[in-house]
Amino acid sequence: MESNKIHLLIEMCDQYLITFDIIWALSFNQDIQQQLRSNSAFMSKLTHLTKECDNQQMCKMIHGILWNLDINHENHLA
Repeated sequence: MESNKIHLLIEMCDQYLITFDIIWALSFNQDIQQQLRSNSAFMSKLTHLTKECDNQQMCKMIHGILWNLDINHENHLA
């Protein structure tokens, strides 16, 4: 998936919470993991949302994305 498409999904997160679910599903792909990790604004946003989240389903998606992007877990996904 091209990085500009990932960027579009990231921008859509503010308007459509389902986008976090889509990004979570895509975050199992190593190429997409790298694209997400390299977007420091998105990574900061995810970290911030874990502290401010009041929607249980959204919290699960955000934690899932962060878990998939954790470098220590990369080998478990291969």
